[in-house]
Amino acid sequence: MFISKAIAQSHRLIAVAGRTATKSANNGIHIRCLSSESITYSGGQACTGQGGYYGSGGARAKATPSVNVTQEQRSKMIGLAEDVEKISIVMDEVDVLQSLLDDDREASDGEVTSKNIELRGQMKRLVSDPQFSECLDRLEVEGAPVWGLSSKEHEMILLAREKINSC
Repeated sequence: MFISKAIAQSHRLIAVAGRTATKSANNGIHIRCLSSESITYSGGQACTGQGGYYGSGGARAKATPSVNVTQEQRSKMIGLAEDVEKISIVMDEVDVLQSLLDDDREASDGEVTSKNIELRGQMKRLVSDPQFSECLDRLEVEGAPVWGLSSKEHEMILLAREKINSC
């Protein structure tokens, strides 16, 4: 390493037991520890996904997971796309029927009509369908939506369970 005379005069370098201390012209001392466990950079540009720091205190995932999850448990935790789609289609139909029911109630000044009864019956048939219940059961673990659902899907599963319980 080459240090010019001007830099050497303005900075006094001291190397003692793996430490480098730099005393600058403004009398501020900067100490940097050098150890055998230092962090090294592998090169490349971090913005393009290349490179990275080695020895950076657990930045990389462990090779063996700390919790053993069986395939059966994993399938219960991750929402299946077909089940989400089925629940979504049924809930869209329930929303349409609910808006029709609300419109009919408003038109009849809150009185029960044959149309109200028919709309509630259609909603009950949709949410009490065994296929719908099975899909919903697969999308819940211990009464809560499974992992891997978007926030919209999560809310939809909660609403679907609420509709089943209210009918």
